[in-house]
This record gives sequence, structure tokens and C-alpha cells, in this order.
Amino acid sequence: MCRLTESAKNWSTLKNTLMSDNKLLEQLYEQNKEYFSALNMYIAAGELKLEELKTKVIPELSRKAESSEHNQMAVQEVNDLIQFTERLDKRIHDLLLSRQITIQSAPQIRLIQNTNQALAEKIQSSIVTAIPLWKNQVAIALTLLKQRSAADAQKKVSDTTNELLLKNAELLKTNTIETAKANERGLVEVDTLKRVQESLISTLEETISIQEEGRIKRRRAEEELAVMEGDLKEKLLNMKSGRENS
Repeated sequence: MCRLTESAKNWSTLKNTLMSDNKLLEQLYEQNKEYFSALNMYIAAGELKLEELKTKVIPELSRKAESSEHNQMAVQEVNDLIQFTERLDKRIHDLLLSRQITIQSAPQIRLIQNTNQALAEKIQSSIVTAIPLWKNQVAIALTLLKQRSAADAQKKVSDTTNELLLKNAELLKTNTIETAKANERGLVEVDTLKRVQESLISTLEETISIQEEGRIKRRRAEEELAVMEGDLKEKLLNMKSGRENS
């Protein structure tokens, strides 16, 4: 809103500047008009004087100079007038050029004034119509943004609520089922006791088997020891008999 207010102030300043320029241009137009009238008067006077010099004054002085053979100053006077006539003709020509410029300046000034006036009226129309419309649209846009924010916030609340409900329901289901299973389960399961007994019987059987194998190995070892003892005894006896015979 502050920016819109600032824009309205800037536009108002531009409009005032254009209208102030038009006042200055109006003064310039009036001065140009007065200058145009003055130029017309100067041109008319110059043309009358130029016509008088060419048709009356110079021809009359020329006849006098020609009639007086020894009056050299009369001839010089004629030449001076001829030079003055040339300068006057050039001056009139310059005035005619200036007059044409003033003629062209008039529509130029009016064109600039009309353009300034049209711009000023357009700016005024914008201030009266566009700025209020902009303010309304900005207010609507701000309201829609707030509405959108509220809708997004409500959606997040709904999504979070639904997510919590689903998670809690799933957790409740899991906890209830696990608790029910735990309650229905004995302190020691029969399968566990069965496996323990099977392991115990297997251990006893393996122990008895190992013990039996140990007894068999000891008997065999005893028999082998007896054989070894007999062999050693026989060997010693044979050695004793050999020494005695020798």
C-alpha cells in the first residue's frame, strides 16, 4: 500500500510538472505570436523602402549623376544606395526566414501543449481510477495469501492428525497382539522342555558311548601291555641264557 501511495504522489508531481510546462509554453506561444506580428511589420516596411529605392530614389540619383559629368560624389552616392539596397534585401530575406520559423513554431508549441495536456489527463485518470483498483487488487491478493496460508496450516493439522491416528492404531494393534500372545504363553514351553530332554538324552547316550569306548580301549591297552610285558620278559630271559652259555 505504501508503494501505491508513493506512486500516486509521483504521478501527481508529474502531472503538475506537465501543467506548469504548458503555462510556460503558452507564454512562449504569445511571445511568438507578437514576434510574428512585429516581423510582418518589419518585412512590410522593408519591402516598401526597398521598392522606393529601386523605383524612385536610385533611378533619380542615377540620372543626376549622369547629367553632371564632373560630380563624382553623386556617382558615389548612387553606389552607396545600391549597396544599402543589397543589404536591405538580405535583411528582408533574413526576416522572412525568421517569420517562417515563427510560423512553424506555433504548431510545434501547440502540439507539445496538447501532448502534455493529454498526458496530464491520462495521469489524472490513472490517479482517480487505476490507483483505487490497484489498492483493491492488492487487498484482495493479501487476503487470498492469508487464506492460502490458513488453508495450508489446516491441511498440515489434518495430515498430522490422520498420521497420528494411523500410527497410534497400528501401535495399539501391535501391542495388544504381542501382549495377548505373551499372556497365553506358559512360563516354559513344552517344545523347549522337549528339546532340553532330547539334548539331555543325547548327552547321556554320548557319555555312555564314550565311557564304553574308553573301557574297550583300556582293555585293549591292558592286553597290549601284557603282551609287551611278556615279550620284554622273554627277551630278557633269552639274553641271560646267552651270557651264561658263553
